[in-house]
Amino acid sequence: MDATQWQSQVDVIVFDAQTQRILIEQSAQGWRIPRLPIAQLWLVPLQTINQLVLETYGVVSTILQLLRQDIDQTSQTVKSLRVLEVHEQQSALPRNCRWLAVADVDAALFINPEHYAAAQAFFAVLATPELPLQPVAWACLGWYQVWAIWLRQTLTDLGYHITGPIEQVKTSNLSFVARIASDQGWIYCKTALQTRLMLAESQVLATLASYLPKHVPTPILAPHAPEYLLLADLGPDLAPNASVATRADVLTSFARIQQASLGFIEQLAALGWVRRDLAVLSASIDPFAADPLVAAALGTELHARLVAQIARLQQRCEQLQTYTIPTTLCHGDLHLRNVAKQSNGYCFFDWAGAALSHPFFDLQDVFHEPDPSIKHQLRTAYLTQWLEYEPIERLEALFEQIEPLYALHQALTYQALLHALAPTARIEFAWALPFWVNQALAGLNAE
Repeated sequence: MDATQWQSQVDVIVFDAQTQRILIEQSAQGWRIPRLPIAQLWLVPLQTINQLVLETYGVVSTILQLLRQDIDQTSQTVKSLRVLEVHEQQSALPRNCRWLAVADVDAALFINPEHYAAAQAFFAVLATPELPLQPVAWACLGWYQVWAIWLRQTLTDLGYHITGPIEQVKTSNLSFVARIASDQGWIYCKTALQTRLMLAESQVLATLASYLPKHVPTPILAPHAPEYLLLADLGPDLAPNASVATRADVLTSFARIQQASLGFIEQLAALGWVRRDLAVLSASIDPFAADPLVAAALGTELHARLVAQIARLQQRCEQLQTYTIPTTLCHGDLHLRNVAKQSNGYCFFDWAGAALSHPFFDLQDVFHEPDPSIKHQLRTAYLTQWLEYEPIERLEALFEQIEPLYALHQALTYQALLHALAPTARIEFAWALPFWVNQALAGLNAE
């Protein structure tokens, strides 16, 4: 997907929790919540949103939550509604702007009726103080200020000299990422949702860096805070303009890492790393289909199609276990935005979904490549690293047959994620289960 062809409509609720007011501005249509002038972007950098609010309104803020997101594939438009938490007003508001009490918020302020409904739900939660805003800490009002104090103090105690402000890089119901400038370069801080399929990423990296120091970054260990991952800047990732040769080289390098993991995979298992191989996948299909959350997310028709194919999916799992490809370390989200080029090779990061699984489940960059010629080149580069285990004809057959199971593997990842979220937070990933189950069934039926 070419993100430059997409249009973004970013509406924001700029919320001052201390005064219980939101920012509104007057337009030709009357008073409205702000719509930021961002175009030709699909994935809008959070720094862009925060900087625009500062430049336009003189308000220092950070993104708290995504309340609603609508993706129109036909028009290639993404319409989103986000809540921003106000930290400081550095200058006077523009003449066409003012603050409005939350109690006076009405539907006329929202161009999109669905956005008004989402805003009502947000403010209703605020009016019920005994309920958490979200199950993730970073979506709670006031968390950012406390965390920012902790980050600055921790880095100072570790010998870093802070030279600039904190910049918010990413926030979702899955994770929060920010960075801060220091005398030793950018330092990144990440915290993420924990599900039954995920370990604390700081511990994952500390373990992997001891086995794979050339290819996995060594975290900066924060005392008594394993929920936070601190990392020095790794340089730019390889996306989005990596050549086919570079992409093939990355896959070749990662296949070697997977094979090297056979030397310490039992140690990882002993540490409690999640096993997600084909046998586990097969045993998970019935409980997955029987899960009420899954059934509700899929809808009646798609869920019925899934149930009708359970036996075939299980048979496919059993069939592919006859190949001699071993269970290895798997990254869980291997794409070019999680790879950086360094002097001694490629460095792989964002290991939150790491597991012990079938190595081919890490081939999302190949499975989703739309150009048949490029896909063939990438597939060949990766598969030739496994000739010690199977001849190329069988490896190619395995690649074709495992793609539906890869999609199902992804669906199970999102099932665990959705269970870890409160119902009000699941909207961000509402697309996931229908998408991945459709992919699994389409792949199965295409053969």
